[in-house]
Amino acid sequence: MVRGVTLRCPNEYGRHLGRILEPLDIEKYQWRFVGGEVYRIINDELSDDLFPDENSWISGEDFRALINQESYYPIFAHLQAWPTKELNEIQTYEDFLISNCKMVILVADTEFITIYIKDNKQIYALYEHAVNQGYQHVILLNKESDTRTKLDF
Repeated sequence: MVRGVTLRCPNEYGRHLGRILEPLDIEKYQWRFVGGEVYRIINDELSDDLFPDENSWISGEDFRALINQESYYPIFAHLQAWPTKELNEIQTYEDFLISNCKMVILVADTEFITIYIKDNKQIYALYEHAVNQGYQHVILLNKESDTRTKLDF
């Protein structure tokens, strides 16, 4: 069973999450920013936080606009996509499977992005898109290739 996609993106300012998530219907979810450090770029310098406070919610439309219109620099981040605002804790992949959460995005050390999705069609669309966009080390995750024990950065 395929769990998601992992890839490496350039260590530079930009709109990488927007480019990566382009083929997915991210507007239909409520996005929970669980935590991290993602900074806006203003005048080619790090500025204030791109996302509101930890454990805050962003509508799907606002989330898409934010990751496509702003230039930003993610150092690390943990985002979750939910059909409605829920506060279930997700610590492991098994927690994710039994929850109503549809997608988990983890960014680590700016360059390493892992996206877990329950829908296989979306996983393969994301994988193909990431390869076509030229991202490096794009890998489909399954039980054997996913060494992560917790869904955290």
